[in-house]
Amino acid sequence: MAIFYFVAGVVHLRRPEAFLPIMPDWVPAPREVILFTGACEIAGALALLTRSLRWWAGVMLALYAVCVFPANIKHAVDNIQLPQLPTGWWYAAGR
Repeated sequence: MAIFYFVAGVVHLRRPEAFLPIMPDWVPAPREVILFTGACEIAGALALLTRSLRWWAGVMLALYAVCVFPANIKHAVDNIQLPQLPTGWWYAAGR
């Protein structure tokens, strides 16, 4: 799980423009939000690897998942294709 979040965070930080199409229109400063979520993913990944922070990492990553849920819904409902991500409902439903 830590590897998944770390890689996802790096991708968000390196290519935030790739995720702009799935950002809901009502999100202010969407590029900055994408950068922030990338930093949260990396911090969560590192905390998962630290025994004393693991519980908090789980709680914060669960809250993170709730916060990014609107983008995942838009991605699935609008069937937005992003080149770096798989296509199809199976992928969107899992997110």
